[in-house]
Amino acid sequence: MACIRKITDDLAFDCNNPGLIAGIVGVEEAIIINFEDVSSVSATPSTGSALITLKAGTKGYTIQCVKNSVQITEAARANDNAPTMLELTANIKLLSALPVVTYINGLLSGSFLLAVKTKTNQYYLLGAHSPLEVSDMVTDSATDGVTTATLKTPDGACGDYRYSITANLYNQLKTKA
Repeated sequence: MACIRKITDDLAFDCNNPGLIAGIVGVEEAIIINFEDVSSVSATPSTGSALITLKAGTKGYTIQCVKNSVQITEAARANDNAPTMLELTANIKLLSALPVVTYINGLLSGSFLLAVKTKTNQYYLLGAHSPLEVSDMVTDSATDGVTTATLKTPDGACGDYRYSITANLYNQLKTKA
């Protein structure tokens, strides 16, 4: 099987720095990027790193995270004719002092990449191979009308990987290209 990859690093737990567990720990901020604004994405599974370039005059849009208002989950997605990849899911509570109707409409009709900054200053890009799409959206009157949107790897896609990006690239995504 030509698709099988190899493990190339040792795993060792650092007792002095237990906060850097393998998963995404505590999203501090996120940037939602309209896929149609992406000029190019280069992602390398073997190194786990990615680069993204936006079209001129476009930018990503910051989501301030308050009390775990953005939660990321990853699950294995086994494929019959492709390597096992990840199903990425982002649950985003739409918290804003302004009306969110146009934001909701944009989410329902678009596809997106999501860049996240964790509380441990790690930076990731989600949706590099399969842009995320809304799979669920719920507004709950019991939570003062907070709408929660679920963005995930589309059902028909093989899956995706989590990629690291640099702090500099993350910050560049917030400004017009």
